Amino acid sequence: MLHSVRALESPNGDQIRCSPVLVGPHAVVRADHACRARPDPRSCGARVASTLVSIPRPLALPTAMCVKSYGKPLSNSELVSFIRDGFLVLQPSVHGGESLHSAIYEKASQLPARGLCGNNFMRHVPEVSAILDAPEVVGALTSLLGEDYVLGASRHCHITKDGSAAQTLHQDDFFGFNNYRHAAPTELMLFYYPQVVTPLMGPTAVIPRSHYSKPSTQEGPWGPETPHEEQAPLTLPRPGSCLLMHWHLWHRATEQLGGAAAPVRYAFKMQFRRIRPFAPAPQVLLASCGDAQRNPFYAHGTADIENDGLRNGGGPTKTSHDLRCAAVWATLCNRPLPQEFLKSMREVGLNDEALAVACGAWPVDDAVPALLDVATGRAPGRCGQQSRESQEFAASLHPRLAEQLRTDPRCSAAAALQLCGLQKTGGDVARSLMMAIDREIGTEVHPWAMDLRLECLAAVAELAPPADALPILSAELSTGRPPRAQFQACIGIHKSAVRFGAPDAPDWQRAAQAAHLESRLLACVGNLCSWGRQAGLFGNMSPKRFPADDGCLRYALVESLRCVGRCCSERGAREALSLAGENPQTAGIVGAPGWREEFARFVERGRHCPVTSAASSF
Repeated sequence: MLHSVRALESPNGDQIRCSPVLVGPHAVVRADHACRARPDPRSCGARVASTLVSIPRPLALPTAMCVKSYGKPLSNSELVSFIRDGFLVLQPSVHGGESLHSAIYEKASQLPARGLCGNNFMRHVPEVSAILDAPEVVGALTSLLGEDYVLGASRHCHITKDGSAAQTLHQDDFFGFNNYRHAAPTELMLFYYPQVVTPLMGPTAVIPRSHYSKPSTQEGPWGPETPHEEQAPLTLPRPGSCLLMHWHLWHRATEQLGGAAAPVRYAFKMQFRRIRPFAPAPQVLLASCGDAQRNPFYAHGTADIENDGLRNGGGPTKTSHDLRCAAVWATLCNRPLPQEFLKSMREVGLNDEALAVACGAWPVDDAVPALLDVATGRAPGRCGQQSRESQEFAASLHPRLAEQLRTDPRCSAAAALQLCGLQKTGGDVARSLMMAIDREIGTEVHPWAMDLRLECLAAVAELAPPADALPILSAELSTGRPPRAQFQACIGIHKSAVRFGAPDAPDWQRAAQAAHLESRLLACVGNLCSWGRQAGLFGNMSPKRFPADDGCLRYALVESLRCVGRCCSERGAREALSLAGENPQTAGIVGAPGWREEFARFVERGRHCPVTSAASSF
């Protein structure tokens, strides 16, 4: 039996002790893991190989924002650390301090017997809300996801106790489904540990710098596609610590070695999602990133990473990881990279058109027509007056992307369109995109895999103003459409609503009325609840049920309710809660001053999901 030991230090100065990694043939998947992951034959191996035109303009954010309202900003070193390594350890400041963490720990110990370790745990442990509202957590999430980020409906309380084996190494999927994985953070994962975590308690292990890596495509081992750092089990010396992770970071729970003498380890996992586009960058981030004109990962046409262990032999490296870090920093801080960056991407084989658009190196005026051709399966269009860099980059992508018999390359093009921002011709692009998809593949979507139609729906919400986006998105709410498509459409509707000032902005009101949005949202809520009852999803559940079995119904229902709270009238909100089996009066929501905010908080944190149970926890 071999051991590998590594020590890390958190950005706040606390030492994070990395316990020994046991290297051997006995790692198995933990039974209480809420995310399906493929087996890892290697078990616990210690080493693993332009300017946008917006017509109409979205509702502007206040010019003089109070940074305090958005929590404690990330420091420049924390931002760089997260972009480079894929995670941060936070110590939230909460009223009550350790007594609050002790109270949460006590309530957590009662969850398993009640079958409440899944999506419904926040209704029964409401004290966790204090962690999510802590300035360190709010500041970090706002810095990385922008203002108006939302808490997703998928969550889980992971438990490690006597007899708990190690998990397989994995990236989380999207609560049972697969979507395109963006390098720039669009979704984040937060683990909250109410207790100290020692090496014997089965600490969470991460692989630093693995968050930009996809699964290996080779036969055999399941893991990141390229070699990375050793696994780092994170032991936490203080109760109440939080591990903030890029959604795609490779990680696992390690084996519990302490037996019955070691305390039970609880880890509350929650998901957060970006709503606003990357530009403009949030003020809370710009206020803390120092000299934002200088990209700490890229300068003078080469990867230029100082004092972080990425230099070898005193000279600058230029790897795909370095370039991804540079592009993500540029995306988050809204400091576009020059077009010569495309050449650097080609030199290291970094074919990431979404990231090339997001960081500004591939101008959207050049990117949109090329990506639309690929996403719709058309032959590559003419380059026109595009720059030489754009022409060469597009030429390098087309042979790979334009294989019409495969869906993944076209999904990549649709995902890149999601980062092109609101366009003057966005309505035409959105209609062309969906008309081509409707003709070719119809309205059905894959039950769990990455799906071209879903990625195109996500692009519609980003490219087009409400007058053009709402008719397309609201059509997906019709009876008979797959819940997974309704889920994606509701996410798009909510994004558009936030960005364009729903429900009061005149442009939004006209678009919503023309699309009959309120009636369609209420019909969607009613249909989802009715179908769930008819299918026997509400109440007793058969063993081993997963989200794909209910077609994403539970999450589509949450997102449709989120849209109702943002877009509909008080009467509509009351009707939606009644359809969903909630009592608006006892919930104390609709009608009071500020009821929309309370409605959103209730949907995110206080609502009981009737589909979720001990047998179907996520």
